[in-house]
Amino acid sequence: MIKHYDAKNLTDEMMQQVYLITAKLAVPPRRIQDYSIGIQVNWDKDNASFMWRSGADFLEKYVRSTQVITCIGIDELNSDS
Repeated sequence: MIKHYDAKNLTDEMMQQVYLITAKLAVPPRRIQDYSIGIQVNWDKDNASFMWRSGADFLEKYVRSTQVITCIGIDELNSDS
C-alpha cells in the first residue's frame, strides 16, 4: 500500500516503471510525489531505502546502518537488492 501519493505529473509510462521496480524489489512504494516535471518514488526494504526519479534508468539505494548510498540499474534489481 502506498502511504503517500501526491503526483500530478504521473503518466502511464512512469507508472509502468513504478510497477516494474516494485515487482523487482517485491515491496510496495512508500511514497510517490512530483519532482520537477516528473516524479520521485521511494521504497523501504529491510535496512535500506530506494529512490527513483522518472527518466532515470537507475535507483539510489541508501543503507541506513552504514549511511552508504549506491546506484543500482533497474535491470540489475531483484528481490535480494
